[in-house]
Amino acid sequence: MALKSIGDLKLRSGKILKDVKIAYHTYGKLNSSADNVLIICHALTGDHYPGRFGELKGWWESLVGPGKVIDPQHFFIVCSNILGGCYGSTGPSSLDPDTGAPYGMNFPVIEFADAVKAQVKLAQKLEIKKVRAVVGGSMGGMQALEWGIQEEIPVEKLIVLAAPPKSSPFVIAFHEIQRQAIMLDPNWRFGEYYGREIPSAGLSVARMIGVLSYRSEPSLAAKFGRRPAWRTGVVENPYQCFDQRFDVQSYMNHQGAALVHRFDPNSYLYLTKAVDLFDISRGQKNMEQALTNLQGDLYCLAIDTDLLFPPHEIIEMVKIREKAGKFVEYYELKSIHGHDAFLIEFNVIEPVIRKWLE
Repeated sequence: MALKSIGDLKLRSGKILKDVKIAYHTYGKLNSSADNVLIICHALTGDHYPGRFGELKGWWESLVGPGKVIDPQHFFIVCSNILGGCYGSTGPSSLDPDTGAPYGMNFPVIEFADAVKAQVKLAQKLEIKKVRAVVGGSMGGMQALEWGIQEEIPVEKLIVLAAPPKSSPFVIAFHEIQRQAIMLDPNWRFGEYYGREIPSAGLSVARMIGVLSYRSEPSLAAKFGRRPAWRTGVVENPYQCFDQRFDVQSYMNHQGAALVHRFDPNSYLYLTKAVDLFDISRGQKNMEQALTNLQGDLYCLAIDTDLLFPPHEIIEMVKIREKAGKFVEYYELKSIHGHDAFLIEFNVIEPVIRKWLE
């Protein structure tokens, strides 16, 4: 992991976040004109390793790597851990320079405009002059749109997967339930759990709610049906005992437990809040002006079974761009997998991204 200090950061709220550090990873080399750059923005619980790093498998490894669509032989690929995250970048678990203690809930509210401002400062530290493309899915797609609003570094292409121009009340409601699950855990202690037992039960439940929103009924039916749980090596019988489960229950329990071992609950609170706050027209006259002002060509992918960010929200963005006479392309992915299809349907997504990059 590389770590770069970008100094103090003034946030949209007007607050100053001191001595900000951004964790990041790069693949490939910056060319002599410093313009072969491709930025990848990660989703909610992702990190800065979309491609393989040693023995560590990347979360987008099918798309990132030598000979793949996002090829380090062609691009200088940069992915950073988002501001407010917990994989090295300044976030709630970081030490507050003023107190020497973890920020906890004293960490300021952040927006994706702030996160991208930090990424731009990182890019400037890396002596990047121009960005060929910014690519991101879900929360990463929202950051990609913010890259189109910033004016410090020119961007040629914005590739936005499964992300709308603003978050809906439906998404905000889903996130509020998840946050309440964390905050009602007795171990949360108003965010002051560092060095003590973490609110693992709350985070686990929050993750299960999140996973359910990322999938679809046909996806769960196809993958699990009503089969009994069996993954522990013993076939369970939910008809005989209350704590014996169906396979889909076992899957949800596993997803919840797995996140507990790798993610900070306070970061989960702050990043879901940032998703809720996202509206690309904030600071602009209206949505039409915001989408017209986006720099670079815009490429949008929607997923037909996406519960969180359905196609009609993304189509609205496309129509506004078209009406303004700005370049935009749209692709609708047909998949049973719901929102998570952008992390699953690589055989379909790969040729689409390849065409857009070329």
